[in-house]
Amino acid sequence: MGILHIRPDELRREKMLNLCAVFVPHFKSLRANRTAVLHQLLVRGPRFLRRRLFTENRSTHQGGREPLRPLRQRLLEEYYSEGHCGWSRLTGLERRFGKFSLRALVEQSPDRSNRVMLQEQTDDYGQRKIKILWRWNELDLRSIRQAQKIFREELPAAGIGAFVPVEETVGSQPRRFDSPHHFLGTTRMHDNPRNGVVDADCRVHGVPNLFIAGSSVFPTGGYANPTLTIVALALRLAAHLQSELQSTPRIELDPTPTEATSL
Repeated sequence: MGILHIRPDELRREKMLNLCAVFVPHFKSLRANRTAVLHQLLVRGPRFLRRRLFTENRSTHQGGREPLRPLRQRLLEEYYSEGHCGWSRLTGLERRFGKFSLRALVEQSPDRSNRVMLQEQTDDYGQRKIKILWRWNELDLRSIRQAQKIFREELPAAGIGAFVPVEETVGSQPRRFDSPHHFLGTTRMHDNPRNGVVDADCRVHGVPNLFIAGSSVFPTGGYANPTLTIVALALRLAAHLQSELQSTPRIELDPTPTEATSL
């Protein structure tokens, strides 16, 4: 898969959040790529048809409705995604593909108004259901708009092609953007208990024997998949706990029976 990054010095100069963009090719025709289209329908099957093709319309985050795209257009555009790689090793790319989409993975800035809460309503097991409060803030949106501006200027200059940003609205309604969201940072790491839940050793502030390892301790979600960082944190915490246990004095009990216990 082709991936675009913006240089770190440019991100700092423009005060932007981290991001990358993945190239997603769109077929020129269904007839010339019928094998791949058939593979799409067989592998993704009923879920693809049910959720992507035969819904009347899709809701936006703000409650508006986004018009359904025609079946042919969806088949042309939706085969290659983050989960289907390898297109760059195919032959005859100029014959296969007519255009490319850029799907951006964008860091979201920490925001106190974004949080995970418990509802009063309970599930079938009597546990309170989760309520997620989430939105993009202005810093997040400004970073995305600035990235689009950079792509619009730099891609033609590099001879890659013209870049056309997606409009943020459909008619009068905000457009619904799909994203592989990961809700992170609910037990954020920080040296100051006022600004976080755990310290640098993943220990909960004020509770000496309680530790947390997972994406909830991330100070920021970043833009890359979180799994390897979660594994690294777990290994780091395991090593820290092992070191603490080895340095803790052990209390040795005398195994010799006393007169009272031998009766």
